[in-house]
Amino acid sequence: MSATTKTKKVLSLLLAIIMLFTMMPTTIFTLGADGESYPVMEPYNVSSSGDYHKYFNKVYSVTFLDKIDTSAMNSALESWDVSAAKDGSVMAWMYLNDEATVADGENRYDVYIAGEGGIQAHEDTTHMFYVFSSLREVSGIENLHTGNVKSFLYWFGNCGKIESLDLSSLDTSSSTSFKYMFV
Repeated sequence: MSATTKTKKVLSLLLAIIMLFTMMPTTIFTLGADGESYPVMEPYNVSSSGDYHKYFNKVYSVTFLDKIDTSAMNSALESWDVSAAKDGSVMAWMYLNDEATVADGENRYDVYIAGEGGIQAHEDTTHMFYVFSSLREVSGIENLHTGNVKSFLYWFGNCGKIESLDLSSLDTSSSTSFKYMFV
C-alpha cells in the first residue's frame, strides 16, 4: 500500500470521526464535585436579555429546582430555555407574585430555574443577578452546582433588597474572583 493510500485512509477515518461527533446530541453535561453529571446553564450575556433577565428590576424571588416541572412551566407567564446547549435541559419560567406588597411595586415576579437532577452553573457566571433591584429571596441554591465557576463577579451586585441568603452550598473551589459579588 502506498503512502498516498495510507494518508487517504487516515484522512477518511478522521473525517468519519469528525462527522460522528458533529452529529451527536449537543446536550452539555458536566460532572459536579460529587461525580454526578448535570445540565449546564447558559452564561449571562447580551443574548440572555431575552429571558428572565429582561425583568431584572421586577424579579422578586429566584428558586433553583432539581426537576423541570412541565405543568408549572406550561401555566407560567413566560418560560425560556436557559441551557448552554439550547436543548431544553435547563429551563426557566416565571409567575406573577401576588404577595408582593404595594411598597414592593407592581408586577413582581417569581422565577424558577430547573434542570433534571440539578443545574451546573456555567464557568462564566458573572452578573448572574446583577441589578435585580427587587430581588428579595434566592432559594434552592443547593440545586445549583458551582464547582467549575471561575468568577462570582457581580453576582448580587445592586441587589440591596435581599432579606436572607444561604450560600453555604456553593462550591467555590475553582473560583478565583469574588470581586463585587455583593456591591
